[in-house]
Amino acid sequence: MKSAESKVVGALSNVLRSDSEELDLALFGAAINALGDLRSAEAVPALIEAMYAAGAVRPGAARAGGQRQHRRRRAPPDPAR
Repeated sequence: MKSAESKVVGALSNVLRSDSEELDLALFGAAINALGDLRSAEAVPALIEAMYAAGAVRPGAARAGGQRQHRRRRAPPDPAR
């Protein structure tokens, strides 16, 4: 009998492997984040596949984790002025 974690990993892996044109980006990201949070060795193959598939289907998504582009910050105003 499969453990509950194994069933969850299987279900989330199926979400990542589903037809990418029909998959909502938010759902795709949520599945990746959930699999990462589980820290299960069973999730690694699906996460690797998703990482490479995301680069082809969703440019920029391969930078999983939602890294934002860095913007140049302005210096704080000088109080002496």
